[in-house]
Amino acid sequence: IVAALCSLAGLVHFCRHPSLTWSAAACLTGSLSGSGESIQLKPPYASCSPDLSRSTDTLDPRLLFDCHDQLIAGRSESSVFERKAGKHLSAGVTDKVQTLLLFVGYPRSCHSLVGSLLDAHPNMIVAHEYNLLSRWAQWTEEQRTDRNFVFNELFRSSKDEAQAGVRRFVPGTAKARKNPNTYFYGVPHQFQGTYHKKLSVVGDKRGGLTSIFLSKTLRKAHTDLDKAVINHFQEMSSRLQVRLKFIHVVRNPYDIIATMLLRKNNKRRPAEQSTIGRLMINAKSQRVLANRFFKLFVKPVSIVRQHFPTLDTSCERLLTNPQQSLQHLCAFLNIECSESFLADSASIVKSAPSKTRQNIKWTDTALGIIRENMDRFSFLKEYVFYD
Repeated sequence: IVAALCSLAGLVHFCRHPSLTWSAAACLTGSLSGSGESIQLKPPYASCSPDLSRSTDTLDPRLLFDCHDQLIAGRSESSVFERKAGKHLSAGVTDKVQTLLLFVGYPRSCHSLVGSLLDAHPNMIVAHEYNLLSRWAQWTEEQRTDRNFVFNELFRSSKDEAQAGVRRFVPGTAKARKNPNTYFYGVPHQFQGTYHKKLSVVGDKRGGLTSIFLSKTLRKAHTDLDKAVINHFQEMSSRLQVRLKFIHVVRNPYDIIATMLLRKNNKRRPAEQSTIGRLMINAKSQRVLANRFFKLFVKPVSIVRQHFPTLDTSCERLLTNPQQSLQHLCAFLNIECSESFLADSASIVKSAPSKTRQNIKWTDTALGIIRENMDRFSFLKEYVFYD
């Protein structure tokens, strides 16, 4: 019976995998062995083992596909092997979601780290760069009002990232070290790509490009950017019947602009490896990019902060005291943080933020532009060049 069901579900390739042993006993007991290791399925994985006491006519073959997905995911170093079965969130799950979480801010400012840590929380799903705002404009009216559809899109993105993206490996592990030029954000023993018991918050990590979308796309359609931003997000909140909250990850603007300059001029890697001091960057590039940074990124942030619940989170404080920062984030989202969640999340955070600003030989004009603009925004005033 088991062999017939595996064949019916299209899992012959899995049953024949050379490094795995998939037997009738494994199907019944929920265990997998191979390559000298044994993995035992734990609750809530009871649903992964099909109930063979039922008639095979009523057994949903998708259960076996779900078993396959979970077993493969369980072999990753990035998360505990205790995931909810199923490829989709049911309406009963999405109906209980209370908050839609979005990010607004700048590139190279810890947004990916924050989003990955929050996605590890058992009651949250945070997609990695799904680009909800752009897709929202492409969807039909029916899709925009379908909570189940929207939240399942974000769930799928989160799950894919945990299994095959930057969240699939834990930093410092052997598999992560094989890819030294890639940042990995896998949190051990937690719930990236899934949830546990209930789902309260669903979101999309897309910080810098959210600001660009608001600056460029909405400005093209509306002359009043403030009004356009307010209307856009109010419509989203109303259609999905959720509270809309924003996380704004702040980092020293000198470091962000320096990284953008180095990348734009293909000097990021040479700057990291340089032993001869600071690199020269064209004076015009410094001036233009400094002005562009505040127009394209900082202005939309200030509008969102004025009209919607927004938490400013310091990248530097997150890196030096991750547990305290995560407690503030959880409190903002009305979510409880367990000690294990805080400890496991903090375990992947490096303690020292990089000071990219030290890799560039700045012009006085560029530094003046940055300082003058920083003083206009309360959330940037505390930052200085020398600290």
